[in-house]
Amino acid sequence: MTQNSHARSLLGIFFLAFFLRGAVLFLDTRSFDRDPEHYRQMARSLRAEGSLLLGKAPTAIISPLYPAMLAAVSYCSRPLTPERVGQNTPQMWAKHLMLSPNASVALLHWILGVATVILVFQTALELRLPEWIAFVCALLTAADPILLYRSRLVFPDTAIAFFTAAVIFTLLWAQHRTGLRQWVLLFAAGLCCGLGALLHWFFLPFTALIALVLLILPWLWSGERRLPHAAAFVFLAAAAIVLFPWGARNYRQFGRPLLMTSRAGESLYLGNNPSYYDTYKLLIPSDEEAFGRQWEERLQSEYDKLGIAADTPQTEVVRNTLAATLAQETIRLRPYDFLWAAGSRMASLWRLAPQRIEQLPPESTDQIRTGIRLFYGVEFLLAALGLLKLLLKLCVGRPCPAGWLWPLAAVAALVAIHLVFPAEIFDRGAIQPAIALIAGVFLVRERAPSSKEESAPNVLSDAKQ
Repeated sequence: MTQNSHARSLLGIFFLAFFLRGAVLFLDTRSFDRDPEHYRQMARSLRAEGSLLLGKAPTAIISPLYPAMLAAVSYCSRPLTPERVGQNTPQMWAKHLMLSPNASVALLHWILGVATVILVFQTALELRLPEWIAFVCALLTAADPILLYRSRLVFPDTAIAFFTAAVIFTLLWAQHRTGLRQWVLLFAAGLCCGLGALLHWFFLPFTALIALVLLILPWLWSGERRLPHAAAFVFLAAAAIVLFPWGARNYRQFGRPLLMTSRAGESLYLGNNPSYYDTYKLLIPSDEEAFGRQWEERLQSEYDKLGIAADTPQTEVVRNTLAATLAQETIRLRPYDFLWAAGSRMASLWRLAPQRIEQLPPESTDQIRTGIRLFYGVEFLLAALGLLKLLLKLCVGRPCPAGWLWPLAAVAALVAIHLVFPAEIFDRGAIQPAIALIAGVFLVRERAPSSKEESAPNVLSDAKQ
């Protein structure tokens, strides 16, 4: 591919993502009015107090990076005055320079979404996929229903997908470079993983898998050693530099160096408690309201036993620790039920369409769900065939580039998390860039070398740089 051709393709991808994501985000910004997870409240506390606060008490109930992003873009927004309420037309955005609080969140998601699509396109080219297949991978990412829908809500999914794409691209770029540039790129990949871990705990097992691959890669792949053993330590050091302030802050506030949020234990218990296992076996919906009452009563009993008030910072650690302990006990006592529940979580994670879509009129939901099923049906079929193609090459002993391990590691990390934690289709947004890349593998047609002219390099094998 010539430099001019690459520039034209990159420009086309940019405008495709620019207009598609922009149309979805800015046609109506009222979807950002709701803040169910309190991200904007945390952003306001960051701006005002310089710390994550729930009410007036320090909290670690959510990861800090997304509220920090919201706090940063809020500096570009004006207060929502009464005369501007409900003015969401493009003319009003132009008049007010898109500086309403909702438009500032949409702008953040717009930038991250466009950057994600460009990273997927560049990653596909770095994996030596043909230009048109790289375009298909970028299109699958730009038009992904989960990412489009969640980008219209105050949730960090768009940022999570961006950092997933950034980690894969940076690692692949490092793998194909040498000398100082390689070490700088490995360090940058670690920084991206650390920042991602401050968005979602998915990046913690993802980081561990990457470090493991970096350690064993020189032994697995014969021939040219592009990544030395020390690469894993550089990568982990960079991730630790980012995560250390968060862990130190939590240790100072709660007496525990929490890297995950203080809600992780409750999430684990929500999907691994006797009530959930019993109702799952009977194929009936669990009574979440009754479970919530029982859980609060158990917590209050624990607070009374420890002699602490329910509104102190220590309660977050107590809730997290107690829930994690009870979940582990449930799994240990009922291992077969845990396996069945893990299978149920996988079915929820990989379903083709959500059971319900909020903020949409009921009459249009069925049509939208049909379109979503069609999109993911095609993408998953391509991804499954692409994965099979990679595995077959390995089974017959043919060379396969180590770069494909990075998107596969992202998928493996998410699956590992949701074998244990509750799962729904929207949790899959974190790895949609990786799925799009794997789907592109099946579209590659490998041609045999011609006796008259040199064939194109095999995109599924490592060619010397």
